[in-house]
Parts: sequence; C-alpha cells; structure tokens
Amino acid sequence: MSRILSSATVVAIVSFALAAPGAAYADRWSAPDGSGDVAGWHFDPDPAPCGTFTDIDGSADANDDITGLTVRHTPRAVQVVVRFRDLSPRLEQSVSLHLAVPEIRGWTVDVDRFRARSGKFRVLDFMARELREPDPEDSDECGSVSVVVSEGACRTHPVFDFAADTVRVTVPRHCLRDPEWVGVGAAASAWVDPDDPDDPTYGGFWDEWGTPEEGASTWLPPFGPEVPAAPGATVGGAGSARMTSGQREYAVQPGIPVRHPAL
Repeated sequence: MSRILSSATVVAIVSFALAAPGAAYADRWSAPDGSGDVAGWHFDPDPAPCGTFTDIDGSADANDDITGLTVRHTPRAVQVVVRFRDLSPRLEQSVSLHLAVPEIRGWTVDVDRFRARSGKFRVLDFMARELREPDPEDSDECGSVSVVVSEGACRTHPVFDFAADTVRVTVPRHCLRDPEWVGVGAAASAWVDPDDPDDPTYGGFWDEWGTPEEGASTWLPPFGPEVPAAPGATVGGAGSARMTSGQREYAVQPGIPVRHPAL
C-alpha cells in the first residue's frame, strides 16, 4: 500500500544490491538486505497541474535503511522483525508490512511512530486487507488515485528497539484466518517537509527489503518465501480480522509513498 509508484524510482529500486539467500528453519526465516540503498525523492508543484519529481541521493539516510527481515510463524502469531542500519529515537519512523497468505487476498500493517504536537512520540498501528492494485483508468490526469481503507479489529503490538535497531510486529494468526503459511514484504518511508511554511515543495526517502523481479507489481514490495506455521498450529480456522468503523482515505500519487492522515 505504501509502495512508491513512479517508474523512475522503480528503476532505481531494481538496481539495488541483491539480498543474500535467506536462512530458513521450518517456521522461521531471515534474510539480509543491502545497506546504503535508500531512494530519495523531491517534489515541486511547479509546473501545474502535476508538478515535478526529482530523484535525490538517499544513501546517507540510516534511519529508513532496511538491512534485514525476519519472520517467525508460531502456533499463535506471526512475528515480523525489520532491522535497520541505525534506527534513531529522535526521528519519526513509518514501516509497512505486507502479509501474503494462501488463496485469499492478504493483509497490510502500517506502523507509525511520530512526534505529536506535545513534542512526545506516539505509535499508531493500522491493519487492513491488502488493497488491489488501482486501475490506471481510475487515476486523474496526474496519475493520482484515492482509495478508502477499512481497519481490522486486530492489534499488532509494535515494539521499537533502538538498541537493536529493530521494529517488531506481532500479528495474531486468527487475524489472518489461521493460514498454512505466510509470506512477508516490508518497506520503510520518511517525509521531509521544508523549514519554511511558505515553501510548497517537499520530499522523502524510501527503502524496502529485497529486490523486485522483472515485471513485478509497482504497488507491492518484494516478498520473502512462504514460511509455514509451526507444528501444532490450527490451520484454516474460522478466525478473521473483523472490519471496524475506522477508515482512512489515501490519496496515492505517482512517486510519493502514502502519507497517513494521522500524521
């Protein structure tokens, strides 16, 4: 859901270094990701109506630089750990996880740690069914499209460990309908607003685990392998992520990751 959509950025991502083969231990899987491969972008609304995107060097951004992904599929939950080059407690973080499951459309989990107006940091998590890739015919003249997402009733208990440079999310298996296996993709993003409130330009940074295959979706990040549930797990139960009344509307623009309304 938070995937950058610009073709220029996709080309840049494809050039990222290939991750080393993952280590699999039945219900566990882990694999590294390249360091210093963050993509940067800058947007100027001129010329109207669509403005101009410019790619910038994001290699110095360590806070959003994913360096590893670990998945543990226990009898009760799917635990996902995203490792970063240097996660800073003084900066905001935005992490998106995508969970694929057998036969049905999967789920996405957004975790945002942001500085509130009080100056203190808050953490919000938002779980929803994975969006279908938008139809290009639904886009406006600039390629933007709006989508409405309904929140699931499950909490994912995100944990930020700055000493270990990790973000951990735990998704109860019943929220995923007790799948036989799960595949996980991960991305991180950051927005950079200008210091001058009258400056209409803005920018950001983006990284994701892995390297997209040729012809891969420009909507979803690469996924790791299918990680089977641990022995003793109930498979195909009646559990599900019930939808609540909570909804968010996303205005998705080419070249810009989704900026959550809560921020």
